[in-house]
Amino acid sequence: MTSDFSDPVAPVNPIDSDAPDAPDAVAWCRAFTRKRARNFYYGLRLTPEPKRSALYAIYAFMAKCDDLADGEAALQKPVPERAADLDAFQTRFEAWAGHVDADADPAATTGPPFPDEPFWPALRWAWRTYQLDPAIARDMLDGQRQDLHAPRFATFSDLQAYCERVASTVGRACIAVWGHTPGEDAERLAVRRGLAFQLTNILRDVRDDARAGRCYLPSDELARFGVTPEQLRDGAGSPGFLDLMRFQIDRARAHYTASDGLDAQIDADCRAASAALARLYRSLLERIARDPAAVLRKRVRLGWVSKLAIAGSAARRARRARAVSSGP
Repeated sequence: MTSDFSDPVAPVNPIDSDAPDAPDAVAWCRAFTRKRARNFYYGLRLTPEPKRSALYAIYAFMAKCDDLADGEAALQKPVPERAADLDAFQTRFEAWAGHVDADADPAATTGPPFPDEPFWPALRWAWRTYQLDPAIARDMLDGQRQDLHAPRFATFSDLQAYCERVASTVGRACIAVWGHTPGEDAERLAVRRGLAFQLTNILRDVRDDARAGRCYLPSDELARFGVTPEQLRDGAGSPGFLDLMRFQIDRARAHYTASDGLDAQIDADCRAASAALARLYRSLLERIARDPAAVLRKRVRLGWVSKLAIAGSAARRARRARAVSSGP
């Protein structure tokens, strides 16, 4: 079967001359993103270069930070040691970020926070080129600290604050690279979309999280529907569980709808990527909605055919938009 999904712009070398080893770093980040974030990777493929490579580097950085909190190696350490690792990382990150715009290589004076990780040259290029706000990393690290303690959220307001730290930060980074209309509206919409994505992930992973001692669904809503974390862990479905899931699905849908205006505010060459990511995650939510109890039996996924179809449709729309804008 042939696919209409191809990179909309031929790859280029996005790296400036002050990071001669960065092409290898970009290649590593691309492979890492493809392995770790299948849905996200398919959406990012529609971003033209050099923005695409910048987002691979940013994703690799954020994923490695997440690994400090609950990666396979981190989970072998006690919580206080993992907390100390996150604090030490943030101290070095702040020093690194403070030098990243300087002419001198910040690694020469501060060292990168992960000296042995291959993504740093690419990240430095991305950070400088797109002038990322260090607050994005700070907020994301605050979310990782919450994850250290098997968080429980009393209300949705508490959960929303957590989601904005661990997921909406990704949206904020994406629109910084994609480019958007000036003002705060695009960032507000990106925060809403990141929240929708994270709620979708929480519903998909509800059983696996419960088995790991975590429950992200608000405690007051669990009580309202008569569902316990132990039932989620054991895969014990009930009418109350189905009602709970439908309630959460409707909430996630509302956040997707509230973020619909984001794509129009993204720079034209990146609208296809933004739209494809939204369709990928919303399609996953709708797959869960067709059989909410399935999340207690297995990890619900989108098949690769569905992913290619969504990305291919977005790529065709992007090509038509470019043809219209370029004129006869």
